[in-house]
Amino acid sequence: MNVSWIRQKDLHVLSSGLNKYTQDDRIQVLHKNGTETWNLKIRDAIESDSGVYECQVNTEPKISSSVTLNVTGDAKLADVIRCLEICSGADAKKACAVMFMDSSA
Repeated sequence: MNVSWIRQKDLHVLSSGLNKYTQDDRIQVLHKNGTETWNLKIRDAIESDSGVYECQVNTEPKISSSVTLNVTGDAKLADVIRCLEICSGADAKKACAVMFMDSSA
């Protein structure tokens, strides 16, 4: 199973598996061996990070789902941490999660 994360506003593929395709050091892909959970982590989320992020799982048939991130104002850690399971389907429910964090708190 290969999981990709795409930022929809510019159709930028952020990652495929553990390979990262962005120069933004705030963005990480986290995966624990032996699990089907893949996390996209954006540290110190800012307003320009707002938008739709899509998780794609290359199963047959392909599974994909989207989550909308809205970052407003001076978000604090408690306000910004979100961990959402966004993929549909019995096998994919654990496959994708997205996490946005403000590490300044």
